[in-house]
Amino acid sequence: MILNAMLRLAETRDSLNVVGDPTLTLDIADSVIAVAAKLIGSAAAELRGIFHMTGSCEATWADFAEEVFAAAALRGMPGASVGLIPSS
Repeated sequence: MILNAMLRLAETRDSLNVVGDPTLTLDIADSVIAVAAKLIGSAAAELRGIFHMTGSCEATWADFAEEVFAAAALRGMPGASVGLIPSS
């Protein structure tokens, strides 16, 4: 959803301001994938319930946007320059 929004905005804008505050997404994504892999085909009770996760690597929405536009450029699609803004 966010990816498509970025690409749509790049069709009509040369630059975008994107939140530059860090989020810890990559570690959380890796953990969710690892938990999901263990859940598939397992009835183990200890693999059920609520999981709490934190991450150690930083990525910002601005980092994400820059990567989206870099990948888009490789495919001949429009991109935009990214300006950092605080979430506040």
